[in-house]
Amino acid sequence: MVYQLFYLKQAISELTHKQLDSKLRIDHLNGHNYVNNLKIPITFPIYLKNFIQTMNTIKHVDYVFIGTISKNRDWIQKYKTSNSIIRDSNYGRNNTTKYNVDRIYYETMCKSRFALTPTGVCNWSYRFFEAIMCMCIPVLENNSKDIHMKDYFFLFDDEYHVYDEQKTLQNYITFINSRHFLHNIKELKHLF
Repeated sequence: MVYQLFYLKQAISELTHKQLDSKLRIDHLNGHNYVNNLKIPITFPIYLKNFIQTMNTIKHVDYVFIGTISKNRDWIQKYKTSNSIIRDSNYGRNNTTKYNVDRIYYETMCKSRFALTPTGVCNWSYRFFEAIMCMCIPVLENNSKDIHMKDYFFLFDDEYHVYDEQKTLQNYITFINSRHFLHNIKELKHLF
C-alpha cells in the first residue's frame, strides 16, 4: 500500500512540483487513489514510462515472471521453460530496494512476449501495467477478475498464446493516454 502512495506522490510532484500529502488518500484494495476527494485509478509517474521507453524491446523470451511465487501463484510454474524467465524474487520488498527502479526486471520484461500477471490480495496488479509499458501481452490466471483488464488486450492462462505486436501497441497507447497518468486528468488541473 505504501508503494501506491509513493507513485501517487511522485506523479503529483512531476505535475505540480509540489507535495500535497494532506489531500491524498489511497484505496489499495480497489485500486483507486483520491486527490482532494477526486477518485482516480492507481497512478504511475511519467519517469517510469520514460525509463522503460529507453529499453530495447526486441522479443526473444517467451514468458516472464520475476516476483514472489506464493502458493496462490503456483500456476505460473508451468511456464518454466528454456526460453522463459520465471524467478522468485523479493527485490523491492525491503526498505533498501522498495522504491528503486529495478532495471533488470524491466529489461527482462521488455525482452519478453508475455508477462504472467497474477493478482494478489487485491483484484489488480501493477505488473499488468508494467507488462503493457514493456510491450508484453499480460497473461492472467483463468477466472481472474483484474479490475483494470476490461480496457486492454490480455490472455488467460488456458488460452492459446500468440504474440501480437499490434495489440501490444494498442494497449500501450490506451494506457499512456489513460487516467493512470495525472496529466491526462483534466479535473485535477483546478486542484493544483
